[in-house]
Amino acid sequence: MTRLIYVSRTELKVKKVNLEKATFYTDSIHDLPLVEKCKNSIVVSPDERLKKHAENNNLQIINR
Repeated sequence: MTRLIYVSRTELKVKKVNLEKATFYTDSIHDLPLVEKCKNSIVVSPDERLKKHAENNNLQIINR
């Protein structure tokens, strides 16, 4: 579990935030755990691995 996921889970429980309703933007394959948790994930200028994941999961891709 990444530190970001740990911090997010802890704070989200306190604030009662539902990740399935959140929008998450990323350009890094290292954020994949959060990409998978957030139903509205958008990848920005992804590397090949993240691009492939986004295409396979019908995620929006923004190229800058």
